[in-house]
Amino acid sequence: MSKIEDLKREIEARLAGVKVTEDPPSVPTGSWFLDVSLKDRTASVEWKPQKGFGITSLPSDGFGEGPDEVYDDVASTVKRLSELLENGQRTHAPRELLLHELRTKLGMSQEDLAKALSIQQPTLSKIERRRDILISTLRKIVGGLGGRLEISARFPGTLIQIVQFMESEGTPRKAPSSKHAGRRPTRKARHKTSK
Repeated sequence: MSKIEDLKREIEARLAGVKVTEDPPSVPTGSWFLDVSLKDRTASVEWKPQKGFGITSLPSDGFGEGPDEVYDDVASTVKRLSELLENGQRTHAPRELLLHELRTKLGMSQEDLAKALSIQQPTLSKIERRRDILISTLRKIVGGLGGRLEISARFPGTLIQIVQFMESEGTPRKAPSSKHAGRRPTRKARHKTSK
């Protein structure tokens, strides 16, 4: 019996009246899904071998990519599902993540992200462990994960978005191409261009 079948059996035994709908993967290595509901409360469970059980209460307040919470074993998953369905608790998507945690939550491997960024996997591994990186590097990583980097500053009573580091919506600025680019034109050159 698989772990997803164990979970289904355990949750049905623990919660009287629970409805469980199973959705097997379309490919052998894919995720299994269970929709679990009790009265007017519903939760979705995603099970991936070697990755555990991901739970999201529905409707979700998360950002839509992957489960809100992840549990390693059937017992912990059953306990959390019981809290959600019996007591009306809600799952919460994490609001603070390290880069490798964000990548993992979005279901992307280091190899896949490194390939998307056209860098080597060991280079990405080093970046993910750093405490201080360039904003442009962070922007590329977030973009490679399918997001857009926004930088905000929190002050008492307000949150201000810093736009100085945002990519422009128009055409990117190009670096000067000649050795004289960026210099002020000489008086003679100014006179010629003004005619």
